[in-house]
Amino acid sequence: MKKGKAITLLSIVCVLLAALFVMTFARFSVGVKDDYISIVGAIDLDYDMAGGVAYTLELDEDNDEEITDIDQVVETLESRMEALGYSVYSVTAIKPIVNGVEAKDLDYQIRICVKSTESIASDIQTITAYGTVSFVGGESQNPTTEIFVDENAVESASYSGSGYDEGGNELYQVGLTLTESAYNELMESIDAATANNASYYLGIKLGDAVVMDGSTAISKDAFSGRTVYITNQSEAGAKQLALQLSTGGLAYKFNGADKPMAITAPIGKTGAMMAGITVFALLVCSAIVFFVKYKGYGVVATLSLLTFILVETAMMVAVPGIVFSIGGIIGGILASILCADGLTMIVKRISEEGSNGKTVKSAIKTGYKRALFPVLNTSVVSGIVALLLFAFTKGVIKTFAIAFGIGAVVSFLTTVLVSRMFTELILPLVKNKEKFLNIKREEA
Repeated sequence: MKKGKAITLLSIVCVLLAALFVMTFARFSVGVKDDYISIVGAIDLDYDMAGGVAYTLELDEDNDEEITDIDQVVETLESRMEALGYSVYSVTAIKPIVNGVEAKDLDYQIRICVKSTESIASDIQTITAYGTVSFVGGESQNPTTEIFVDENAVESASYSGSGYDEGGNELYQVGLTLTESAYNELMESIDAATANNASYYLGIKLGDAVVMDGSTAISKDAFSGRTVYITNQSEAGAKQLALQLSTGGLAYKFNGADKPMAITAPIGKTGAMMAGITVFALLVCSAIVFFVKYKGYGVVATLSLLTFILVETAMMVAVPGIVFSIGGIIGGILASILCADGLTMIVKRISEEGSNGKTVKSAIKTGYKRALFPVLNTSVVSGIVALLLFAFTKGVIKTFAIAFGIGAVVSFLTTVLVSRMFTELILPLVKNKEKFLNIKREEA
């Protein structure tokens, strides 16, 4: 590549990189209603980094029995939090404090701390709901006669995604699968209603709360096998409904689900800022090491690593559904180290090829070719580990897996493509190319 063309292209790339850097970290007013928010500021932070709300649940006086296994209650609440998509939260059982002393003779309180979301109020109501699932049916609207008495009629219930009604409105579905005996009983009731030239109506209740009213007639055609699909106006509502139908309510009645209290992040108000400073410090330290050890190629490595960090950060906003936690920070840092390791591998291969007598151009081509498989192998293994962690873990580990998995892909592309681009653009501007690439020729 000619020097003039290399200068032009490198200038364009550096301007774009600088613009992305500013967009990533700078926050400033642009004279409109909503000020410009940086990419970092747009990242959705989880409870451990941004704070949230806390609910303190107290055992209702109407409970007939004392809680015999508080750990089981906590585990049930945790499983329901995860079923509704919460990954970072805390559910703890505590004894009330009276006059600064733990009152061991009083009932346990349950404290739930979690990120505040649009649906958090209804989610907490769902998670702490009391009572069992019951069905009512009959040949009149809004029936009150209980059916499926003395049996568990629900085999399973799960969120089934979205669909559209005849008017084009988006609805969210829950697939409710009845047990075989309940299904057969319901079909017999529908047949009996049809024989009487009437319709059959089905309602579902959770304790005293109505989950589905019986205002719409139900027919055999509504079932796919033993599964009937119930619609809801919102995705959060559909997921809540699926959870209620599949697990029922708690065995104990608690109060306090309607009284949230704002709380700060467990790792402190400046946790997110300190995480950003840590990443920036990692970039600076890596740049110093690259410059000291690999001379001119440190410029290529630093620019490549900076590109990786900016793209990885942007991906945390661009990919839907990512909520960043401390696990994500750790995953991003490890992915940065993975990228730095790949860059180190490449410069070593180039230096080895040049030391064996090859020209600079040939050393670059062969060095990248030799480094491709090891870099790809490391990235693939890292990606597989991330997928396994994502599939079989929860909480902070899952957010670590997301950031590390995305980072492994971005790292590979940065190492084999972005660094090669910077090498090709910068090399025509360098007088001593061998010294720039840290090539040491062996004397004959």
